[in-house]
Amino acid sequence: MDGIPASTPLSELRDKAYWDSRYDKEFQEKDDANFDWFKGYKDLEPWLSEHLKPESKILMLGCGNSTLSADLYNAGYKHVHNIDFAPTCIERMKALHADKAEMTWEVMDVLDLKYDGATFDVAIDKGTMDALLCFDPEEGSVWSPPEHVVANCTKEVDEAIRVLKPGGKFLYCTFGQPHFRRRYMQREGVWKDDEVKLTTLGDMFHYFLFSCEKN
Repeated sequence: MDGIPASTPLSELRDKAYWDSRYDKEFQEKDDANFDWFKGYKDLEPWLSEHLKPESKILMLGCGNSTLSADLYNAGYKHVHNIDFAPTCIERMKALHADKAEMTWEVMDVLDLKYDGATFDVAIDKGTMDALLCFDPEEGSVWSPPEHVVANCTKEVDEAIRVLKPGGKFLYCTFGQPHFRRRYMQREGVWKDDEVKLTTLGDMFHYFLFSCEKN
């Protein structure tokens, strides 16, 4: 994965301690440090605009120190609620964007959302599930990932479904091949027409944009 030292065991990308340490180092080196996994708002805007309204209540699942939330806010989508399980990240991002009154920042695990059901219009995952899917070679393969990895990815989507309103959207941006990712979103009777829609972004190197609408 771009932005990850080759010496880092992939399994560490699932751990809060890794991200706390990483964010602490980044913010010490640069007070307003940011890093965007995959694509930024400029590239994603045509796709996002299909699913967002100015009044949409948006949940950013694993916000990290991406500029996406701020870019959405500046584009008129003011109601962005950011969560990440790394306290260092949330503390610094909250301070950096203190001028954005409607935007919120909370320390929270995507596997255990502390929101009531049917709270949000849209839940966005840009690379968070990809981190959950990281594991060391001896643990399994892309064809047969470890049971705990499957359980965590399934739980993330289940939690997103729970907090989405009827008609709400789950949006997922990934570099992972669709046949390795789609399984985690498929739910019989949950999505409109049982459909997990896929949009491809890029020419030489593709990113995959999934969208699901809750019944």
